[in-house]
Amino acid sequence: MRAGAGSGKTFTLTCRFLDLLRQAVPQAAPPPAAACAGSLAALDWAAILAVTFTNKAAAEMQERVLRSLKERALDKRDALPCAHPAKGLDPKDARRWCEIILHRMSRLNIRTIDSLLFQLVRLSALPLGLPPDIEPVFDESELFDPLYDRLVDRARQDPALAALFEEACRSALDYGAAKGFAPALMLKERLAETLSFLAGSASPLDPDLDKPALNRRLEAMRLDCLDAARRMLGCIETEQLAAKALFVAYLEKVLQMAVFDGLPNGVWPTKESLDDCLNKGGKGKPGKGQASAAAEACFRQLQTALQRHRDRYPIYNDALELLPLASLAAVLAPELAAMERRLSLLPKARWEPLVCALFSEGFGVSEAYCRLGVRLSHLLIDEFQDTSQSQWLAMEPLAVEVLSKGGSLFYVGDVKQAIYGWRGGDAGLFDALPRREELWGFEELFLAGSLDTNWRSASAVVGVNNALFSLLEDDAVSLEVAQVMLPQADADLADDLARGIRHSFRGTSQQVARKHLDAPPGLVQVVRVDGENAEAIMEATHEAMDGMLDDVLARRNFGDVAVLVRSNEQAQTVAQWLLDRGVPVVTENSLLLKAHPLVRQLMQFLAFLDYPPDDLAFWEVISGQELFLDASGLSHAAMVDWAARLARSRLEHGSAAPLFLRFQKDFPAAWLHWLQPFHSQAGILGPYDCLAELCRRFRLLERRPGDQLFLRRLLEVAHLAETAGHQSLSAFLDYWNEKGDTERAPLPDGLDAIRVLTIHKAKGLEFPAVIIPFHHDTARLDKDLLLVDADDPRQPLPPGQPGLLARRRRELGPAYHKTRCDSLMEALHVLYVAWTRPVEELHCLVAPSRATQSPMTKALLALLPRLGLLDLQGEEGEGEGETVKQRGEPPANTRAPAAEAPEPSAPAGVPMAAEPFDFAPVDFAPMDFAPMDWLPRLKVFRNELTPANFANRRRGTLLHRCLEHLRLDTPDPTPDALALAVDKALAAGLRGLANPHDPAAFARDRETVAEEVRGRLAWLLGLPEARAWLCSGVRETTILAPQVQGDAAALHKPDLLVLDGPAPMAVEYKSGLPRKEDAAQLRRYLHLLAAMHPGTLPPEGRLVYLDLQVIESVRIVAS
Repeated sequence: MRAGAGSGKTFTLTCRFLDLLRQAVPQAAPPPAAACAGSLAALDWAAILAVTFTNKAAAEMQERVLRSLKERALDKRDALPCAHPAKGLDPKDARRWCEIILHRMSRLNIRTIDSLLFQLVRLSALPLGLPPDIEPVFDESELFDPLYDRLVDRARQDPALAALFEEACRSALDYGAAKGFAPALMLKERLAETLSFLAGSASPLDPDLDKPALNRRLEAMRLDCLDAARRMLGCIETEQLAAKALFVAYLEKVLQMAVFDGLPNGVWPTKESLDDCLNKGGKGKPGKGQASAAAEACFRQLQTALQRHRDRYPIYNDALELLPLASLAAVLAPELAAMERRLSLLPKARWEPLVCALFSEGFGVSEAYCRLGVRLSHLLIDEFQDTSQSQWLAMEPLAVEVLSKGGSLFYVGDVKQAIYGWRGGDAGLFDALPRREELWGFEELFLAGSLDTNWRSASAVVGVNNALFSLLEDDAVSLEVAQVMLPQADADLADDLARGIRHSFRGTSQQVARKHLDAPPGLVQVVRVDGENAEAIMEATHEAMDGMLDDVLARRNFGDVAVLVRSNEQAQTVAQWLLDRGVPVVTENSLLLKAHPLVRQLMQFLAFLDYPPDDLAFWEVISGQELFLDASGLSHAAMVDWAARLARSRLEHGSAAPLFLRFQKDFPAAWLHWLQPFHSQAGILGPYDCLAELCRRFRLLERRPGDQLFLRRLLEVAHLAETAGHQSLSAFLDYWNEKGDTERAPLPDGLDAIRVLTIHKAKGLEFPAVIIPFHHDTARLDKDLLLVDADDPRQPLPPGQPGLLARRRRELGPAYHKTRCDSLMEALHVLYVAWTRPVEELHCLVAPSRATQSPMTKALLALLPRLGLLDLQGEEGEGEGETVKQRGEPPANTRAPAAEAPEPSAPAGVPMAAEPFDFAPVDFAPMDFAPMDWLPRLKVFRNELTPANFANRRRGTLLHRCLEHLRLDTPDPTPDALALAVDKALAAGLRGLANPHDPAAFARDRETVAEEVRGRLAWLLGLPEARAWLCSGVRETTILAPQVQGDAAALHKPDLLVLDGPAPMAVEYKSGLPRKEDAAQLRRYLHLLAAMHPGTLPPEGRLVYLDLQVIESVRIVAS
């Protein structure tokens, strides 16, 4: 089903799903063996699988299905439209389906393709050789970053590894063409790219193509060029040809080429014949048309040698740059696989190959059905144009099995809206699917349909888009657009692009919905923006957009307007423009939880409760206006003055008491009233309960109704984190530090603010008025990696054949040009998506002077003048011509009249607080609040009945407690003495868990963790150097760092100091995986040791990773 913009794609999918649901058996659950049985006479409703690409789309379709069933169950015939999705269901059946689905929501098979593939992998983990408790990883940097840091640290002690790093940096300088050189960042990014590519490649690297082999190939090509140039010069001299001086000079430059030099610039290798390189002749010298056949043959040999060098030199040059990275990737690959197994993690890139491997085995699909618990009968796929080849290869066996059992495959999409090619989407699958070999038996059953009515946009918007994009169906226009988007390309390549454009945009025209025929036509406005340079164009765009907003906002509310851009940088620029003029604006980043000041203060409150001596966390709590100051009545200035006096007192008297103790002494009433209740109950409060009680105590939902979305989303995140096992404050804080950057508050319905978002984010959305300020974005063409045949790089490499690692570039011919054409096609698709988002108003700014840099602008300059929507050249005597063109007319004024601010109203279930909020900051009432005072006993019993596992931080605390008590009298003790030392240290560490309020004291895996700790201690004592440290080292020594640049003095506490060696040494114990902060923390200690012992050798550091059983050295550069 082809579904253009606004044509009701989701509505059609919902209708199809409900129509199949009507044929299903309305039972709560199938027979236990149904999934593994043969064909069933009755259709199980869970056998209807609808696949989408985003969680948002899946949730929207689930909501539509349930809403349609509820509306049909209520049987409001007069209120239901004639085209209601559930019109085929009887109201009684609809009511019964509502009850069944709501009781068994997990069986409603509407999901993302990623969730389906990962479930198949997880259910088949053991046959695939994976741990049964694997978890998904969407960001591969979570695994790569710690591995890379370990690799860098190991290189300091491993000469062979250090040589690889040096070679990688040298290759980047010698063969790379990067602008600027930032070794650490550039090398890390390129290594991550290389490792990811090689891990998913279908072919291996050719081990014979090492650096010497490539150098020999480069030298052979150079010698061929030199030999051909000498022959050509000899031929010219022998035959006394009247060669052009520039041609002779070019040949002499060729003779001066070094092995790593590219060819000299010149057009001579592209000449059709030797005649083009000769003068007319005379004075006894043969000229044009007088060269011998031997001379022409010599010229052709020269052309062959030069062209071969021109085509292959850049590829071999890239390969030389990538070889050291491939060697480093080969070192990292087994470590990455080991880490994945140890942590039970599986990167997303591996899901599709694993599913393909699962289905390639005998009875793979049938076994998958048994594991899924359902035999699929119908498959519905949304946004099929964005499906990648690997995703379809993984799903194709399911589709074949469904069709072979008499089921159906229903897929919907629009090739014109394929804008995710950069992440693997292959729009060609949409039309090629019926011709695939695996589906040859079903080609006669394929039915093609289209949705031709635009239900979204007003008539003027539909009319302009029809006229604009229908031009691309014309042969002459599509060829012209292809030629302007591909300047200096050969005719065949332009023809290929034009053919692809016509294919994508065939049948573009849409009908206007009946509801819009009698309504106002809407408005389309195109504004030309001129400027001499990029800065002038940006200023002109800003000025023109201000004029547009003045016009649009005179008749519309802020929430009706959306500004669509190509990149996040453009979004930030536009958002700043809007903020500067005092307009409320919402962007993706403005909804981040971590960026909200109240959320930040609440999380710092949890950090303080988790570790009260954390002065920074406590200071952010008591200095936060939103949380503490507004409630307590204390002022920010008073807090700053108090902190300044305290800092001076610390410097004068050396007092280093934690900040909260001084606050307790200086502000006893505020402490007792607001902070003491939480401090005293910190041991039994989980993250969700603590945040909920903070909201209750500080009356945040009532006092700050505008922040309710952020507060409720934070509570939801805390609840989900607890459900996932992060049940203590420490575990939740670790989770927040790792995952909190991606958490956002939901966009509230009816929020009166202009939305600024990228076109990719806007796909599938609609807005009453749309402004598109930038059309001069360059097309994406990343020089991604690929494997090529070293002997003939322009030919595709067969799967499984070893190849040469290179980058996609122009010299590769078809492989490059296909990517280039796909990128330009995607630019046109992005344009179509952007221009079809508005309901009533579309406002566009076009900068013709940026056409040289933007294929999209080039296309618009070829199309808009044909419609009279862009005046590129003013009439004679009229200067620059019209800068504004429009179709339709401005819609009626829908702006809500200005009114006095209403009284704040609380949401349902939240009582309104008394006004004004007078918390009596001076005369505090006695402390009458205790967190969880409404359910104290059940909380305690719950901890007793369902004890928590050791969280990572508490496990690390136990390790440090044991290490603090791990002592030896001699560096060479007997085995019995070593075992006794371990037992004593473990017993001393476990005694620290006697606090009944510590959830770890009741952990059900306490004995298991104790045995793990015993193993870590025994490993450490097995190292001679570690035994020497433990004999003479000083444990947990406090170092007072001096005041620096006005900051207060700080306390530092290394785990172990060894001061009796030739150089001072600091030792830090770490559990879990390495982090970037570990080495930085240890270096701070080393700098302090260097200042304390100026006459000794530079201090040394050791990072002891107990879980990994690795010791890494850390050093500083002596000043």
